[in-house]
Amino acid sequence: MQCSLCLGANLEIENLNKKINNAKDIVAKAGFAQDLLARVNLLIEQHKDKTLPCVSVLNLRKRTAALIIKTKRLV
Repeated sequence: MQCSLCLGANLEIENLNKKINNAKDIVAKAGFAQDLLARVNLLIEQHKDKTLPCVSVLNLRKRTAALIIKTKRLV
């Protein structure tokens, strides 16, 4: 179940995920991950109830994006 904030942003987030998955190299993946991280951070800030299940999903997306960005720095 998602709240109205997450439902409204779902298409954008899914498009960024597809771009990350389809990118051919880590530099491109990290660029899209940076965009995803910014969008997810904004959504988390907008949630008044941090205990909603969708916030847990957003935090998982945030950690995943951060790992992709970190991987770029290691290469």
